[in-house]
Amino acid sequence: MWARNLNFDKLDSRFSLDRQKPNVPDELEEVVIALNDMRKRILLELAANKKAEMALKESEEKFRSIFENSPIATVHLNNLGITTACNDNFCDIMGGPKEKIIGLDTIQFVKDERMLASILKALSGRKSQYEGKYLSVTGGILTPVNAKFAPVLSVKDQVIGVIGILEDISERLAAEQNNIKLEDQLRQTQKMEAVSMLAGGIAHDFNNMLGVITGNVSYSLSIIDKDNEVYEVLTDILEGAAQAQKLTQQLLTFSTGGGSG
Repeated sequence: MWARNLNFDKLDSRFSLDRQKPNVPDELEEVVIALNDMRKRILLELAANKKAEMALKESEEKFRSIFENSPIATVHLNNLGITTACNDNFCDIMGGPKEKIIGLDTIQFVKDERMLASILKALSGRKSQYEGKYLSVTGGILTPVNAKFAPVLSVKDQVIGVIGILEDISERLAAEQNNIKLEDQLRQTQKMEAVSMLAGGIAHDFNNMLGVITGNVSYSLSIIDKDNEVYEVLTDILEGAAQAQKLTQQLLTFSTGGGSG
């Protein structure tokens, strides 16, 4: 009966009393106030839910954009180890299309024991890492990769999936091999420099000794007669010393990095 004294404004979405009608009880006024308060709370809750829904949608879009456009290969597995999402960089490393990768049961089909152990470790709730030459299941290509896996946890800290990032380290390994080669060349160069210094020191000392020998032989030849039987012997000594001086000079040239001509 009291409902006939109530008005509902569809434009303002509010209840009000029809004061022109007689015998409007005071209790009805309290009902109108309570109804309007309830309406206000419902509208506020709907607005908050809508705002939260929009924020969640925006957050999901941001995550999807980061996931898809990440410069690093990224993959997501559910709590059973089945691939649910991956980006294009991951497909490039695996050498297969998304159609083959999405839905793949990694626990069943990954044959690399170390890679499988890393995935299982992440599914158990612990972070893991793999580095080595991995043979792709979907593409059949062998690629040196560095992979890191981390568990995705629910609000109750239960593992609901795994996120993984992979990096093709072919260039890094090639650079490391080149550095090893350069280090070997440097060590070889250092050895040659040490040999050159040693040869230079020996040649210098030997040249000084030859100077003494040639000086004394030349003096001896100048004071004895050519008919003396020692003269020919001294001459041979002088010629041998001259040949030794040529060899010494070559060693000195080598020690300074010069050529032989």
